[in-house]
Amino acid sequence: MASPLFRLDHGVPALPGTRCTACDYCWFPPNGFGCERCGAFGEQLMPTVFSGRGRLLAFTRVPDASGAFILGKIVLDEGPVLRGIVEANEELVIGDPLAAFPITVDDETSIRFRKVHVQGA
Repeated sequence: MASPLFRLDHGVPALPGTRCTACDYCWFPPNGFGCERCGAFGEQLMPTVFSGRGRLLAFTRVPDASGAFILGKIVLDEGPVLRGIVEANEELVIGDPLAAFPITVDDETSIRFRKVHVQGA
């Protein structure tokens, strides 16, 4: 079962959000109340879909009962900033490129982020 905060397009996470046509500000998750930046509302708010690709702004290791997980602050390529769990098998550095991927645990599908390696970098 997928969350209403994302969908899978051919197995790749797509994150629905909102873009304001008055000031071009984008945010996630979607809402139709009004633009967080300029206050525009109604027809000026357009549904949009974000790629789930972006860069790491900040992260911290959070202890829990199973050991620890990494919580990251990610700025998506399209602009919105969100928080998510980052799976890392290697050292993370601020600015690392990340991509969302689906994970299913106990019949619940969610997304996490992982470092992607950019060719030529």
